[in-house]
Amino acid sequence: MLSLCQDVLCILCDELTDSEKMSLLSTSKLISWLKHQFIYHTQIQIHKIHTLPFYDNFSRVKMNVTGYFDCKKYKGGKLPQSVTHLEFDDNFDYPIDNLIPQTVTHLTFGWNFNQKIMGNIPSSVTNLTFGYRFNQPIEHCIPSSVTHLSFDVTCHSTRSHNYIISHRNQHPIKDELPPSVRYLIFNKKIKRLLKDEAPIFSRKIYKNSSNILMCEKHITITFN
Repeated sequence: MLSLCQDVLCILCDELTDSEKMSLLSTSKLISWLKHQFIYHTQIQIHKIHTLPFYDNFSRVKMNVTGYFDCKKYKGGKLPQSVTHLEFDDNFDYPIDNLIPQTVTHLTFGWNFNQKIMGNIPSSVTNLTFGYRFNQPIEHCIPSSVTHLSFDVTCHSTRSHNYIISHRNQHPIKDELPPSVRYLIFNKKIKRLLKDEAPIFSRKIYKNSSNILMCEKHITITFN
C-alpha cells in the first residue's frame, strides 16, 4: 500500500510546479523524504538551498554575491551535481578554478565578471555567455562543445542564444573560436574592431538591422 501511495504521489508531483510540489511534500514527514526523488528545474538562488539535504536535486542555480564570496565553499563538487543551468549575478568577479560542475550546459556570467577562463569551462557547456566587463583572452579557452557564445549581454534579452562581442573586449577573435560555434551576433559598436576580421567567418550566423543575425550558411558580414 505504501508503495502504491508513493507511486501515486510521484505521478501527481510530475504535474505540479516546483513550488506546488514542495508545498505538497512538506505537509507530512511521512512523504517529505520524496523530495529527494525529483529534480527541480525552476531557477533558484544557491543560498536558499545550500543547507537542504536534497541540495543536489536542483538543475537551475543562480549564485548571488552581496558581500564577500567564499569560492572554496563551492569548489570541488560543492555545487549541485544535477545543475545544468548556472548563472552568476552581476556582482560576481572571482576566480572560477574547479568551480563549475561537468553537468553544466548553460553557463552565464554577469556584468562584472572579468577573470581568466583557461581550463575552467567544462566540455559539457553548449551555451556560454559573458557580461559587459569581460576582457580576457579566449584563445584555446572555449570548449569545442560550445555552439552559442555571447559577449556583452547588456540588454538582458533572449540574445543569450547568440554570440555578442562587446566593444570593451580588446582581444582579437581571429582563430580563437572553435568550429563548433554556430551562432554569432556583432554589436555595432565594435565595427572598427571586427572590420578586418569579418571575412574569417563561414558558418551559420544571424543578422539584421537590430544586430540579430538571420540564418545564412555562408557569410559576408556587413555592419549597419
